[in-house]
Amino acid sequence: MRSPLGKALRKSFSSKVQHSLQHFVSVKENSLLPGDLLYVWRFRPNLNFYILLSISQKFHDDSFTLELACSADDFPFTHAALGPNPQKDGSVRFRLPQLYRDEWRPRSGWEPRWWIGPPRQPALENAVALDRALRHQRPLLDPGLPIQEALILIEPQVEDAIDRIRRFGIPYFEHFAHSQLKPRS
Repeated sequence: MRSPLGKALRKSFSSKVQHSLQHFVSVKENSLLPGDLLYVWRFRPNLNFYILLSISQKFHDDSFTLELACSADDFPFTHAALGPNPQKDGSVRFRLPQLYRDEWRPRSGWEPRWWIGPPRQPALENAVALDRALRHQRPLLDPGLPIQEALILIEPQVEDAIDRIRRFGIPYFEHFAHSQLKPRS
């Protein structure tokens, strides 16, 4: 993501988390990629819930996604974001859109991201790049929307992301916590 957009996105997201998801607090973590933000809700002594704002590391890719995790201690960076089913150690890590898969899966096999501007279509971009390479031309990357136009689009995307955390993420966390209290047979 382009730097001015990333900065505005982080500021907006932090503000919305602070006002809408008060249980979550920002966490400083060395394992984060540059620009990413991590929040924790210390639900009880042996159960933490996490939200990871993951900003695209590609300069020409103005998008972000959200990962959720549940763990007895730190964010499970060593686990892949496979889905909302617990790993062997009992922790989970997955991207938020996995919780509303029925909404997007019939239309596309691509897991959705939040885009600041029109979404990228990898197949189309690959075809254009291949065509240019075959003609011995440098690949052409769409520079995206002008920064001033793109900045206006951040707030609605952040609002949608926070809304989806409230509608899908929080109920998942509560269900996860409840399932941890049941005796295992």
